[in-house]
Amino acid sequence: MLTTNDLHCKEDPFLLKVSAPALQPKRVWPKCYSEPLTFLKNIDRIDISDTKTVDGVVFYVLNVYMRHDLSRIPTNNKQQQQHLEQPLSPHNISHKTPDFRVLRRFSEFEVLRGRVTAASQQQLMATCPYCDSIRVFMFACYRRPTAFVKLCMDPEARKQLLSQFINRLIEYAVGHPKSDVNTRPQDVWCLGFQSIPVLVEQFVQLRRYVE
Repeated sequence: MLTTNDLHCKEDPFLLKVSAPALQPKRVWPKCYSEPLTFLKNIDRIDISDTKTVDGVVFYVLNVYMRHDLSRIPTNNKQQQQHLEQPLSPHNISHKTPDFRVLRRFSEFEVLRGRVTAASQQQLMATCPYCDSIRVFMFACYRRPTAFVKLCMDPEARKQLLSQFINRLIEYAVGHPKSDVNTRPQDVWCLGFQSIPVLVEQFVQLRRYVE
């Protein structure tokens, strides 16, 4: 004969034997993870050595070289970083195939400069070291796309200047060209830190060119 306690235990859903669901892998991202920022960090360099005319409009061909085979061993990473910092010979540069190419007009470089400058001005001066460094770079660097450069420089000089500008901008977007300078914002949700890597990443990623 079943007692009241037996009936209670039999009907209580918390006491029934239920099989536990199978464990599933879950990817956990760091708190400050950013896909655009990660993509920019993996760029080795960008070269602009050619132009392409489409319907009378001159486009600059951006050859994008990515870093590959990154080791997780800290000592190997240090050795690889020292190798990357060494200048490549003209022979190696000319024979290395870019990972992909992008077409951009000179006016699009000007638009990028304006948008990045506006994004870096959303914080007050001396509030965010990240925004401050980009703001100073935009105003102090003479290697930036301007109307004067477009009108007064020959095509070869423009290609060299635009190449230096985009590579330098990527260095500032991921942090700072000098490794001993920390521009990481104290506020992770700084609007400039959130938007500037996105602007640069979209400029480099979109409109890929295939010959």
